[in-house]
Amino acid sequence: WYIDYSYHHLISAIDRSLIRLQTDYVDLFQIHNPPRTEDDYVNIEKVFNEIKSEGKARYCGISIGTHYDKGIEIIKRGLVDSLQLYFSLIDPKPLKELLPLAKKNNVGIIIAEPLAQGFLTGKYKPGHKFDQNDVRLHTYPNELLQMKLERSQQFKFLQNNNRAANQAALSYILSREEVSTCIPGAKSIEQLRSNVGASQVKLTDNELKKIEEIQQNWHEGISRTG
Repeated sequence: WYIDYSYHHLISAIDRSLIRLQTDYVDLFQIHNPPRTEDDYVNIEKVFNEIKSEGKARYCGISIGTHYDKGIEIIKRGLVDSLQLYFSLIDPKPLKELLPLAKKNNVGIIIAEPLAQGFLTGKYKPGHKFDQNDVRLHTYPNELLQMKLERSQQFKFLQNNNRAANQAALSYILSREEVSTCIPGAKSIEQLRSNVGASQVKLTDNELKKIEEIQQNWHEGISRTG
């Protein structure tokens, strides 16, 4: 899978986007994979500086997925105004270094997959197995699948009559002061409305403390087993 980060391709990409969107500028121009080579970094920095100076984009960012070390390097290079990354109740790794560094450097954070692809909505139950024809069978080996299922079950206490599981998960993301926004998926109007309702949900200090304790136990467990 070849990703073209050449200067001319990136300039062409935003110019074509502006034509399709019928606008003179975008608020955020975002590259959807982290750079891999020093040439990539050089080209991206040149393009970001140029399109912002010309008013084609107000801000520029990079989507890093789970490449958190890359995100740290990108911030330290002063390359972006924002980063998009994966972070959720069951995937708290960015908390340790990346999110504090982003806050310190005034880098906005966009959280993708805050519902962990449905693991935090009650969609999957313990013991779930993907069908042989499901691509997720390869994305989630059984050991990883069961770990995510086990972790998600530990947050059932956040669900009650006033908030659904997805709303509790989104509220947790929005409670982090480092986070600018999150982008949950929705397959229906009902899911969309429920997700939007999360902005009115507030977790208590005790709930946030319990979440932190649960996540800390995972880190300790990983440390003990190497």
